[in-house]
Amino acid sequence: MTRFFGQILGASVVLFARFITAARANWEGVDPLPYKRVYYSNHTSNADFILIWASLPPLLRRATRPVAGADYWLKSWIRAFIARHSINAVLIDRRAEHRNRDPIEQMAEALDEGSSLIIFPEGGRNRTTDPLLPFKAGLFNLAKERPDVDLVPVWLENLNTVMPAGEIIPIPLICTVTFGAPIHVGDNEDNDVFLARAADALAALQPASATAGGRVMYGDLMTLLWGAFGVLVATTALGQALTFVVPGGSNDIVLGNFNARVLAWWSMTIVIGLASLIGQGAIIFLFGFLSFAALREFLTLTTKHRSDHLSLAAAFFVVLPAQYYLIWIGWYGLYSIFVPVYVFLMLPMISALRGRPENFLIRIAETQWALMIAVFCISHIPALLNLDIPGFEGRNILLIIFLIVVVQVSDTLQYVWSHLMGEHRLAPQISSVKTIEGLIGSTVSGALVGFFLFWITPFGPLGAMAMAALISLLGFFGSFVMSAIKRDRGIRDWGPMVVGHGGFIDRLDGVIFAAPIFFHFTRFWWAA
Repeated sequence: MTRFFGQILGASVVLFARFITAARANWEGVDPLPYKRVYYSNHTSNADFILIWASLPPLLRRATRPVAGADYWLKSWIRAFIARHSINAVLIDRRAEHRNRDPIEQMAEALDEGSSLIIFPEGGRNRTTDPLLPFKAGLFNLAKERPDVDLVPVWLENLNTVMPAGEIIPIPLICTVTFGAPIHVGDNEDNDVFLARAADALAALQPASATAGGRVMYGDLMTLLWGAFGVLVATTALGQALTFVVPGGSNDIVLGNFNARVLAWWSMTIVIGLASLIGQGAIIFLFGFLSFAALREFLTLTTKHRSDHLSLAAAFFVVLPAQYYLIWIGWYGLYSIFVPVYVFLMLPMISALRGRPENFLIRIAETQWALMIAVFCISHIPALLNLDIPGFEGRNILLIIFLIVVVQVSDTLQYVWSHLMGEHRLAPQISSVKTIEGLIGSTVSGALVGFFLFWITPFGPLGAMAMAALISLLGFFGSFVMSAIKRDRGIRDWGPMVVGHGGFIDRLDGVIFAAPIFFHFTRFWWAA
């Protein structure tokens, strides 16, 4: 029973820490794999080890023990309960005269038992304006004692503002936990040289201008939101005014479509604007919900059999949350292949075990395509937050806004160009409103929109134009492919959820195709 309550309390601590800080783990120099490690970090707050511990994936968290002062954690029964039964701390008395065991021996014993450790080599909390205090010799002695164990530097950013030393009420601000490349002690390396190298490896993880980048991002974001508000007010007024000018008024099909699009834009702007202001957690939750809604719309129209029930349940309640969790912890090496490799192989196995071969290939292919569209592609929108772009720190949310604005505006202008000048339809049986003129016009228009928005990107004016032209083109064909699927299924809209525009996929179709390509082009050409 004690162990059960300890685990419940530990899980509550993790959830509270993530809720307050929206902690983002950046695995820059090492992957989150279950290897035996010593995580050493800067120390500015009472909650430092909790944030590192909470940022680890569950498998790693269960095998990681913080090294903590026994003289502090054994002062009261609640602290002792947390230390022993919730976080499984290695308790070391910092008062040399009260010790009955060597601290290095205690830590080495925990490593030998298969645990990883969290330690703070500065010794005490840093209350100065310097980034780091001089390191104590304990890190060197432990490294010499267990030279095969990886020493992973971990930089905590902004936690000293959330909960400064001596305070007990945390302030909800966004924090980052950056894991660097592991180091080891050299064969002939002495204490001073090693500790200086360890401190340099840790300090190198400190964002050069994270706070400044955040302020710039917030200013740019507010400029965009106010600009979007002005444009929406003007287009709303224009649409209403045209109802009194255009023959047929509100019954005109083109005008009705235009006004419905403006109404949908209001909803999207408000929701995405609020999520952007709240931060990473809200963005990931928003697109996770959109993935859920899109997956539901897509799978509703697919060929299914009772034997697929377990596979479909796994798609909704295992694959989707797992993909977004991987986005949350920033594990690019896995979230970039999780759906198209592991899931594509796993789900057919589950369905095949149910022993029903009727339409098996069709059933599996449709489910896989649904996951590719609704989960894998859409998840690459919040994955933009994980990109480390030099000189663009703290502003990645603006990339999401750039992607959505360019694709949505070019989609609307495609509709306008096709009605004004469109004479050559691409494929009338698939879409009666998509023309070659609309394709060219929307791509050029999207490039111009990208040029005027270059200031919110790391691309520069010409780079922003090129990227905007690319995602406008992809957005066009994304909508085109989704139209082909709808015609195949004999439906007009994917669903009734978005007023004036059917379902969520009807509004996301262009972004779905553009998102992963935009992500990978940005990562390849601009990310570190």
